[in-house]
Amino acid sequence: MGRSFSPKQQEVYILDFENMIKVGRSRWPKDRVKQIERDTGQKVTRYSVIPCNASTVEWEMLSQLSDYRIAGEYFIYPYENAVFLLLETVAKYEKKRKEADLAMTIQEKIKVLMVRRGDISAAELSRKLQAKGIALSPQSLSNRLKRGKFSDYEIQKIAEVLNCDVELPPPPAPIFKMRDTGESV
Repeated sequence: MGRSFSPKQQEVYILDFENMIKVGRSRWPKDRVKQIERDTGQKVTRYSVIPCNASTVEWEMLSQLSDYRIAGEYFIYPYENAVFLLLETVAKYEKKRKEADLAMTIQEKIKVLMVRRGDISAAELSRKLQAKGIALSPQSLSNRLKRGKFSDYEIQKIAEVLNCDVELPPPPAPIFKMRDTGESV
């Protein structure tokens, strides 16, 4: 029986075959290791898996290792060095992602959170805010989402309704952290 759909994030992996390594990505890396061992007839001696923006990080890794390529995603390259390179690459892209998050406007962040929280409409968010004592009609909230004008108190209540903690640094925009996933926006 096949595996049902899951929103699980893909992860980048590095497999060590003693004489070569393989770089790839998978939602199910342990299953992928078994499949590769069956397909190649070689035993994976150790492996590392990192959750990240898998397609971008994998592409960057494949590019950086291109001079050591045997075929496809297989390389003659020291495993420890490849793991270090993977960690550096993930850190580089995480830094870029955080910088991009900081560059987002308040209205963009709220809209992203509304989508991530189940495609909440402005009308639904307005109703939930009214229940918390914030008198914003759906039309008023829509206008504010266009202009990005919110008081710190309103931002804190929006974060509460969207199940987030919020850090209110100086402008351009606060940082929201989703309580259930720990993800920052």
